[in-house]
Amino acid sequence: MPGRASIAPFRVTQPYASFLVSGGAFTSTRVELALLPENTIVYTISGNNHATLRPAVVDLSAYVGRDMVVRLVD
Repeated sequence: MPGRASIAPFRVTQPYASFLVSGGAFTSTRVELALLPENTIVYTISGNNHATLRPAVVDLSAYVGRDMVVRLVD
């Protein structure tokens, strides 16, 4: 069973989010952005089988003012 870690929920106040990601290119290891309270996943990304961090930029303009959570699934 995969492990999950979540950050505290936050309110989306900007139209874009960016972060760095690396690791395996598997759907079982990923980063998820989910809207609350319905827990709808609006973005997911996995690594590309490389240890080098690469940037990920997400358009959140449709979710400004909504609450969201970031989950790491491994």
